[in-house]
Amino acid sequence: MAFFDPTRPSYRANPYPALAQLRRDDPVHWSAGLKAWVPTRYAECSEVLHDGRRFTTDPALTEGARAEAIIAHRASAPLGTVPTLGTTSGEAHRELRRIVNPVFAPAAVRKVTPDIVSAVGRLLERLPTGEAFDLMETFANPLPKHVMLGVMGFPETEADHLQRLLSNIEVARSNPRSVPATMAAARSAQAEAAAILEPHLAGGPSGETVLGALARSWENGGGMGIE
Repeated sequence: MAFFDPTRPSYRANPYPALAQLRRDDPVHWSAGLKAWVPTRYAECSEVLHDGRRFTTDPALTEGARAEAIIAHRASAPLGTVPTLGTTSGEAHRELRRIVNPVFAPAAVRKVTPDIVSAVGRLLERLPTGEAFDLMETFANPLPKHVMLGVMGFPETEADHLQRLLSNIEVARSNPRSVPATMAAARSAQAEAAAILEPHLAGGPSGETVLGALARSWENGGGMGIE
């Protein structure tokens, strides 16, 4: 019988067997615990992702105990109520996209292609050899963070450290069952990350920064105006 609970430790450690069973036995699965449908095949996932009218990326908008737990957890977690592209839909999602699109538009990305190639190379060099490893944890998850931090002007050593801090916060934010030690680590990471980000938000010693422009655009509700 197909079953889905993304908070189970066994699922978080290795989700692939459970997802394979869902795709095989129940590709559009009704989760009684989540009070939500869980599609696992490409066709259905694509349809959901392209239909913001009928579907939402925010699990807090579902029903039942799971949604209530997510709402309560967000209120207590570091940055838990901050809107993100991955957990907003409709007008809120479009507003966030309007703010960040100029920085990550194709023309802008082409300018930083060498930096992206460099980030890929650094992560590939760190992969273990002669042993099994988790590609998501060691490469796929860190890569977009490294790229975005590089685009925003953080030097390599600072970006590596900041990426680890942001990952600590993300782990605590995303799991309503986070243990006290995980939450404490996330709060410590938030304070340390804020100290690193502050000069970049203010423009830093060299003046304008992408991160500072993003912050001002968010505060002012206006366009980016970045070349």
